[in-house]
Amino acid sequence: MTSEYGDLTVRLADGSVTVGEVIQQSDSDRFTSSDDLELEFLNLLPRSAVGEPFQSDGDA
Repeated sequence: MTSEYGDLTVRLADGSVTVGEVIQQSDSDRFTSSDDLELEFLNLLPRSAVGEPFQSDGDA
């Protein structure tokens, strides 16, 4: 996965990261499904990735 998508850049509220940079933080080296990978990826993003702490689109 990293060899295929590792260079893909993800824009965050406070900058950007590559998919590879985020996934390298994971303790897992295999995922049973794309849903598991997506969940792990989202969990590894820093809280500041979406803007103000505890802010969500649902709060607007």
